[in-house]
Amino acid sequence: MLQEQTDNPGAGEAADAPETTDLLIIGSGISGCAAALRAAELGLSVTLLCASDDPLSSNSYWAQGGIIYKAVDDKPELLEQDIQIAGAGKSNVQAARKLALEGPSCVDHLLLQGSSTVGFDRDSDGSLLLTLEGSHSKPRIIHWRDHTGKAIMEAMIAAVRSNPRITLKPGGVAVDLLLKRSAQKNRAHPPLAAEDHSDEDEVSTDGSSDGGVPGVSLDARCVGALVYHSATGHRAPVVARAGVVLATGGCGEVYAHTSNPPAARGDGLAMALRAGARVANLEFIQFHPTTLHIPGERRFLLTEALRGEGAILRSPVSKEPFARRYDPERGELAPRDVVARMIDQEMKAQGSDHVLLDISHKDTEWLKRRFPAIYQHCLARGYDITQEPVPVVPAAHYSCGGVAADLAGQTSLPGLWAVGEAACTGLHGANRLASTSLLEGLVWGVAAVEEAAAAGGPSPTSQGEGGLLVGTADGHCIPLGDFLRGDGRALGTDEDTTDDDEDEEDDEGEEEKEGGVAAVVDDKMEATADRLWKRVKDVMWHRVGLVRRPALLQDAAAELALIHRAAENLYNKAPWGAAPSSALDKLIGIRNASCAALAIARAAAANPSSAGAHYVV
Repeated sequence: MLQEQTDNPGAGEAADAPETTDLLIIGSGISGCAAALRAAELGLSVTLLCASDDPLSSNSYWAQGGIIYKAVDDKPELLEQDIQIAGAGKSNVQAARKLALEGPSCVDHLLLQGSSTVGFDRDSDGSLLLTLEGSHSKPRIIHWRDHTGKAIMEAMIAAVRSNPRITLKPGGVAVDLLLKRSAQKNRAHPPLAAEDHSDEDEVSTDGSSDGGVPGVSLDARCVGALVYHSATGHRAPVVARAGVVLATGGCGEVYAHTSNPPAARGDGLAMALRAGARVANLEFIQFHPTTLHIPGERRFLLTEALRGEGAILRSPVSKEPFARRYDPERGELAPRDVVARMIDQEMKAQGSDHVLLDISHKDTEWLKRRFPAIYQHCLARGYDITQEPVPVVPAAHYSCGGVAADLAGQTSLPGLWAVGEAACTGLHGANRLASTSLLEGLVWGVAAVEEAAAAGGPSPTSQGEGGLLVGTADGHCIPLGDFLRGDGRALGTDEDTTDDDEDEEDDEGEEEKEGGVAAVVDDKMEATADRLWKRVKDVMWHRVGLVRRPALLQDAAAELALIHRAAENLYNKAPWGAAPSSALDKLIGIRNASCAALAIARAAAANPSSAGAHYVV
């Protein structure tokens, strides 16, 4: 049964009357926009949350290479087979088939016609230019120069903005899912797609083993989200009649080096865990083989399409090609996990902090036209890709696991759908095939909304008993009013603190208390959050990285549990409802990132078998 705590009146942030909508979509990347546009077509009113002030700030926007369409002589069976090979044989057969069968029509409907048409690169006769990428048997990738995500997202966000049924809310950060008790105990949910594995070696999708927090029991349904408005510093509830679509993207930011934008901190995964939704395959974190290595700079992705167009991996010392020494048949076009590990091995063998990627043998003017953004980015840092190789290293890139979902995106929590990188349908298995992510966002964004609309969720006032509830990190479910007042949320005890907890307790006498919530000075809270962030990134990079060792995984899980406790307690002390500040968003971020990192580490520690992106020695 739901572990529900009773109301505890007190001062603090007040619970506003909920804003209502037909469908709440959390995240404005390709899956969130696809869901919003399809929902509007079906006549639903949509609230679309974007955590950043800029709706284009998403993993989808950063995508370079392209999106799967179809080769001239392609067949769905061929794409399905490529997905299975790249996924180390662990991809869900039904999910791979769905993508292969429905993907091209989704591209036709959403990107090649209508309000969000994209100007993909075309040949002189007007036909779409197709390129080959790693592990694809056919050249089936369409693209816009070397920044396909930019072209797609600018078109989709423009379509979203112009649609009267969609309300886009930049700066709206969902901090927790809202629940209501079901009038009756939930019926057994049909098997999730991520659970439909082909052999007994598949990892468990049971959230109790993969989850970083206990989660609440599932005799509730998801009815909305508590939203932090960065412009005001205030949190307020949004309730959705048809349900909630989680489209929050990935969690690469939990690693010290990533190709993802800073917002990819695992927000959706953490919210789902606290609400009790099941998760799957969290240990399968894909590392992209080639990101630009500039010491002191954030990693910059060098697209798979470079190798698809003939780029060669070279040793940093001898400058000799090395990929076919590790994979004689496929070389640079082997699956990403294989290429990332071969680079790691070559770096260690040569005692270097990088290897070289060389495409300088291609025509200079063609390179400038085909990869203009990469050319300019590298040139600004002293590397001319038309004349010389560039230094590259692997970096955390994509989460193949996530919130377990079926072929329509429905999670184990009624009323909650998960799509895109935030979800795990089992599509990617143990390692993602290049350029499947954008297509997955389209296919499941559409599927989730069609399912939600067909389900015709009950009205907010009748879909459960009692008031709005929030799942907490210690496995309870408490009334929203109590949550906003700061009652009953802390995880730690006096014997159960980290150094950061103790630092705050030393200064507690200097803090002005208002209604039980500490009015902590922003720069102090921000500094504590920064320290916790650094610890998460260091632990994940060194102990839950490209090559893993069982003992280090166990150590990582233990340390991350302490970090998560400190982050949760720090979040609980925040002066919510006060003036907005960058510190508050950092507290949301480290709370979620530490939860996501802990869940990943526990999943990795629980799986001793190497497969795809989870490589254990």
